[in-house]
Formats: sequence, structure tokens, C-alpha cells
Amino acid sequence: MAYSQASRDTARAQYVYDRRNLSEIARRMRINVTTIKRFKSAAKKLGDDWDKARLANAIAGEGAQAVAMRFMEDFMLLLNATTQDIKSRETQLKPQERVDALARLADAYNKAMAAVKRTMPELSELAVAMEVLQGLAKFIQTKYPQHAVAFSEVLEPFGAELAKKYG
Repeated sequence: MAYSQASRDTARAQYVYDRRNLSEIARRMRINVTTIKRFKSAAKKLGDDWDKARLANAIAGEGAQAVAMRFMEDFMLLLNATTQDIKSRETQLKPQERVDALARLADAYNKAMAAVKRTMPELSELAVAMEVLQGLAKFIQTKYPQHAVAFSEVLEPFGAELAKKYG
């Protein structure tokens, strides 16, 4: 079925200005989600990148700091959920694998912090603190693997303390 330019424009507006995800747009417009994805892909080939337009709209409307803060809030929620999964007694990970996973999480955190550092300089102190934690995780992993479980139990509450102090 051929869709009108108005349908394409409506989908774009909902994505860019209303910040809806593609599935929600498809449901609201009663169009298959793959069709909405094709609208987005075709627009990009013509130079209209919906993602860039969405980000530019968010920055213009809320400011770069608000966008960076929202990103960090979302990232921290995911980081916390992943940490909980790693620490769970139901996990199949061995202690060494848990420490490895926590070290990778710390690395991801540092990269995220670096990405928002320019718009939110006050987060740089927290990034340094997290870099120290990453180094400690690697140190424990290589020198004291028998302490991996205890480290993973202490890491999350200590991370919350760091966030209070620096975040």
C-alpha cells in the first residue's frame, strides 16, 4: 500500500517532536512498524536524518544539559539493573566472571561520562571516581580473585555514596 507524504510527515513529527518510539507511532497510525522504519530509512537516504532532528529538537527545547542529564538518568537505571542481575544469586556467572562484568560496566560508565562531560562539567569528578573503581575492579580481578564476591557486594552501595558526593 502506498502512503501519502502526509502520513510520512506525521510519523516524522511524532518521532522528532513528540519523542515517540517507532512501535508506538505504528500503533497510533495503524501502520506496520516495518513501514514506519522504511519511512525513516528513506528519509535518511534523502538527507533527512530523523535521529539528528530529534536530538537537535531536544537540545533546542530543553538545552544540552537537560538532554545530557536525561541520558545519564536512563543510563544509570540500566547500569543499576545490570549490576543487580550480576549480583543475583540466580546468576550462572562465576565470581571471576562477575568481576569481569563489573569491570566492563565501569568502563561503559566512564565512556558515558566522557560523552556528557562537555555539557555537564560537574560530572567530571564522578567520572574520575568511577575510573578509580574500574582500576580497583581490575586489580582485584588479577591479584585477589578470591575477593570478587565481596567486592561486588560492596560496589553498588559505594557507588551510591559516590553519586551522593559527586553527582
